Amino acid sequence: MYSSSGDGSIIEAAVAGFVYDLVDDDDTPDSLSGDDDDAAYSLAAIGNILATCDMPGKSQIDGIDRFVYCAEETLAMQDSINPGTSDYWFASRRPTTFSSFSVTSQGMDLSIVRRTWKYNLFNQGSLK
Repeated sequence: MYSSSGDGSIIEAAVAGFVYDLVDDDDTPDSLSGDDDDAAYSLAAIGNILATCDMPGKSQIDGIDRFVYCAEETLAMQDSINPGTSDYWFASRRPTTFSSFSVTSQGMDLSIVRRTWKYNLFNQGSLK
C-alpha cells in the first residue's frame, strides 16, 4: 500500500486504501486475506470531518495529514518521529505545522484511526 520511499501519504492509492479501511466493515470484501480492521465508520462521518475541520489559514483540508489530525482530534503526530527513521510522520509536509484546529467530533477512536493510517500509509504495525 505504501510507496517504496516509505511515505504513502503522497501516494493516491495508499490514501484511498486508508479511507476505504476506515469505512469498510468485516463483511466488506477485501483484496487481501486478513485485511479486516476494527474501523467501520460511515461515509457521513468522513464527509463531516472534511466539511468541518478548520485549520488556521486553510479553508479546507488539503492533505491526508490534516485529515488525520482532525479524525484523531489531536495534532500530536505532527511532532512525532516515524520509528526506525529520522523523519517525521508526513515528512513531505513537515515545514507547515499547526498549533490549533477545530472540528466537529465524529467520535472516531484515536487508536483505531492511528493504526489504520500507519498501516496503510507507512506499512507500520497491523490493522488489529
